[in-house]
This record gives sequence, structure tokens and C-alpha cells, in this order.
Amino acid sequence: MMEGDAIFYGPNEIIQTLATYKTNQLHGLFSNYDNKKNLIRTVTYQNGIMEGPSKTFYPSGKLLEEATYKANKIQGSQVQYYEDGSVMRKVIYNEDGKPVHVQSFSPKGQQTEDKAIDPAAQKTLQNS
Repeated sequence: MMEGDAIFYGPNEIIQTLATYKTNQLHGLFSNYDNKKNLIRTVTYQNGIMEGPSKTFYPSGKLLEEATYKANKIQGSQVQYYEDGSVMRKVIYNEDGKPVHVQSFSPKGQQTEDKAIDPAAQKTLQNS
């Protein structure tokens, strides 16, 4: 049974994952690293379920994407960024974790897409 903090190593004994377990389930901050020791993703878990903030990073360490999860589903906004920090794409999710609105932007900040989505009529929207 896993309980407490865990460190998982990849090739060349480089840390790839830091995680905390409670009664054999992920509980707390879960962090992934690439082979160059760069933080690439953090996710918050409660009793094995994604619950709370999630962030993905560029190899440079700059924020690539952020979202908030509730019961393994994105709630509210999921925002993707260009490496310079400007917004690339913003997707709004309903309480069922279904996307209801999408906005996309060019690297220069010009809006290239703005559309509402009918969750009842869609199957899935890729979270790219």
C-alpha cells in the first residue's frame, strides 16, 4: 500500500514524478518532470480524483495551460498560452465538464475564433 510522499525516477536517475498518496490513491500535488528536470505538469488530487488546479508548462518553465478540475472534469476556464504569456485559447466548461464556449487568439492577440457550443449536440472537444 502506498502512503505518503513518493518519488519516481526515470532514465539516469532523474526525478520524473513527485506524488503524495493516501490509502493507495493520489492525494495532493502530483508533479511531472521531463528528462532535463523541467517541471512539465502539476495536478491536484483528492482521494484519487483530479480536484483543483492543474498547470502545464513549456520546457522554459513558462505557463502553457491552466485549468481547474472537479471530480475528474474541467470546471470553468481552461486557458492555453503562447510562450510569451499571451492567451492562445480559452475554453469555458459547464458543471458537467462539457465545453460551452471557445475563444482563440493569434500570437499577436487578435481574436480568431469566438463560438458557443451546445453541449447537448456535441460529442467531445479535444483538449489539445
